[in-house]
Amino acid sequence: MERRNGRNVELLLPQTKTIVMGKLGSKSSEYERIYQSCCWLQHAPSWYLLGGHTGTIYICNKASCMKKVSNLGLTSQISCMLNLASSPQHVLLTCWDGKLMQLNVSNVTSLKLKKVRERMIYVPRSGDEGTGLKTFSPRTMVYHEHTNRMFLGLRTNQIIELNMDTIWASNGAAAAADQDQLHGTRLILDGHYGYVKCVAAHPFESYYVTGSDDSTLRIWDIETRCCLSRFKFDEKEKPSYLRFSHSGYLLAVGLTTSKIVILAWRDCNLSEVKAVVSLPFKIDKSLKKSQQMDAKNSEFTTDVTVIKWSSDDLHFAAGHIDAIACIFSVRYFNDDPTDDAAVFEHTLEIQAWPSLLDVSNGLVDMQWSTDNQWLLTFTKDQDLMVWFLNRAAESFEHYLYWLDPDKVQFADDPLMAGWDVEGVFQSYVGWDGTDLNAVSLTRKMFHKTSPVSDYDLNARKDKQQVKCKLLATADNKGYIRVHNYPAIKEAAHHYYSGHATQVSAVQWSANDEFLISVGGSDRSVFQWKLTNEKSNYIEKYTPLKSTNAFKK
Repeated sequence: MERRNGRNVELLLPQTKTIVMGKLGSKSSEYERIYQSCCWLQHAPSWYLLGGHTGTIYICNKASCMKKVSNLGLTSQISCMLNLASSPQHVLLTCWDGKLMQLNVSNVTSLKLKKVRERMIYVPRSGDEGTGLKTFSPRTMVYHEHTNRMFLGLRTNQIIELNMDTIWASNGAAAAADQDQLHGTRLILDGHYGYVKCVAAHPFESYYVTGSDDSTLRIWDIETRCCLSRFKFDEKEKPSYLRFSHSGYLLAVGLTTSKIVILAWRDCNLSEVKAVVSLPFKIDKSLKKSQQMDAKNSEFTTDVTVIKWSSDDLHFAAGHIDAIACIFSVRYFNDDPTDDAAVFEHTLEIQAWPSLLDVSNGLVDMQWSTDNQWLLTFTKDQDLMVWFLNRAAESFEHYLYWLDPDKVQFADDPLMAGWDVEGVFQSYVGWDGTDLNAVSLTRKMFHKTSPVSDYDLNARKDKQQVKCKLLATADNKGYIRVHNYPAIKEAAHHYYSGHATQVSAVQWSANDEFLISVGGSDRSVFQWKLTNEKSNYIEKYTPLKSTNAFKK
């Protein structure tokens, strides 16, 4: 029975009798108080097995524990057990140490269990299905009787398929050999096993890259929805921001160690590291010189929060949460960033500008103008600043006036603040200044599909805007919201749920056909398809109700 209490959901179970876990015979034993798995035996009603966290199995009957079995060679927690209807005399179990074991339970009423066979579970690697990695993380399993396949869910956010017709064929010493590691094993689903923070879609090809706290980058194919390969960083270096250059040849990766790694993209693969630069951090000038030197030489690091390339890929700007923003110049062979040979066959020289942008707080977002003479910065304290750039002299000047949008055009995704995204901020559902995580704008324009409202009409009742770009947003409420751009009214949007927790980032694919979103704690990667099919979504659309008690 389920009972809802505000936003919390409580699961109420009927009162049951506690299983007696006490002394058996003349031996005094300490019984575990944590049981990960339970398996009812079909051939012996009222008999069942409990799996403990130390690899111990308890034979139970009704409300009593009859025997403790600890001589099966299991050393870690038993994650799941399954008694198959096609073979009721046997139980399959998996353990956190990566073992798959088959037990004979025909004599369970005599308090006897017999190990029939076992093998280690290896997981195929994405993009390299010929080799496997030993897994320590089986968590759940389900059996498909018609195909005789077993599906295992892993803590590392993967699902593998075991062919039960052949999985035991290499049982024995040979099973540990490399050629037999993946015998009867197939990777069904692969994903990150850490907090997914960032995503970057390739500007021309149907691929995208995601970064996670598991210290990996994963390359995904939009058409097949499969992970093709991955790039592994050191365990202490976790990706926090990703951005492709406009040419698509380079991927800038911001790390949690204040470093920016420039990777070359070739043949759907992150082939090599082209450069590594580090962002500095602020040092209090009021400190003594010795203290300033100690701070400069310390190992303090923080997340890189934003990286944006100029439209000609000759510069990129980056910042982190320590109120630091810096512009870097990228020097290519023959000064041609569109020449693939200049990128792949020659080294890149990256030089930081002499001075840092004096921003007021941690960087949240940046945007370059189309002519690369202006740069906008947006900080955590909602401070939007305008900078005039002299790229030849590698200098800049803080501009104190807002720019005329009719005279200065800006490229790529808009900032998360400004007149053109005013309607993105959902104040009527209780947003504060930190709930918006990312915005992404399509390259193409689409026919407007929203109902015609008063603010869409002029004095003659003619619709003012027929085509527009679409702006997608990601927020801490777990919603994907799609607005017409510019987004002026808060309620004029569609919202889509699916993520269990906050949505960390979103980005449109190269042809604007798909929207890629990544969740944070739910470790998920969603691929949404933009369709032209007619539906009754608009007629049935209802805005979210306000949760702000101070607004009616």
